[in-house]
Amino acid sequence: MMLLRCARLGLVALAYLWRRDQGELLQEMIDCQIEAIVIKVAALGLDPSKHLGMTIADLHPHIVKMVNYTFQYS
Repeated sequence: MMLLRCARLGLVALAYLWRRDQGELLQEMIDCQIEAIVIKVAALGLDPSKHLGMTIADLHPHIVKMVNYTFQYS
């Protein structure tokens, strides 16, 4: 969708991170000690009352469980 909007406007999207494996990218961010804090959740399996305010490092085990569950039952 974003690429179509950019093309319509004559722009080139440089979204290199979108092409990366998301699990590897998340682990790399954690390994580099990037302290990203979740400020919005919009995914099944994430509960705002539980997960907002957590760091990606703290949330990582839950994300792995969610991904494994999704692949197991899809």
